[in-house]
Amino acid sequence: IVNVASTRMLLAYGFLRTIFEVFERHQTSIDVVTTSEVSVSMTLDHADQLEAIKRELAGIGEVSVERDKAIVCVVGDNLKFTPGVAARLFQAIDHTNVNMISQGASEINLTFVIDESDAEQVVRSLHQEFFGEADPEVFAGNSVGDVAAYQQMIIERLHRKPAIIGHSFGGVLVQMLAGENALQVATRA
Repeated sequence: IVNVASTRMLLAYGFLRTIFEVFERHQTSIDVVTTSEVSVSMTLDHADQLEAIKRELAGIGEVSVERDKAIVCVVGDNLKFTPGVAARLFQAIDHTNVNMISQGASEINLTFVIDESDAEQVVRSLHQEFFGEADPEVFAGNSVGDVAAYQQMIIERLHRKPAIIGHSFGGVLVQMLAGENALQVATRA
């Protein structure tokens, strides 16, 4: 997570554009963004240019970096407009510190960032809450083979085929399509 804080951001127009232009110049994609009145936090697709980005951002505001994070997304039909789903989700992982939360304009996606070391337990907890008992064979390791096994289990249980949709922080994101209780899981590759 890259955090930029500056009181100059308060009521200023063009401030976010200035920050995003830094990432554009360094050809670095931003995955998740959250903002407040005086700060913005972003996750990056890759950190190849991070030191150069930090130097340039330092001219805009105070910069800090948090490493070893994982992105988890919960995906479901009308998630944004279904009362209680976010409460249910965060109650299921109440043992975990959440670093960022982003829902944005998407009505089907709630994304949050946690410590990478908590990812497996968070996935287990969310799986338990939304799908039932986790299969211990699937979570035995952290390989792409485990993702394939998890996909197969979901296909068998829900009669729908999940799709691998991308990667983040060296992990594989798997989207299980199951109506409003769909779950997108981050596992390390």
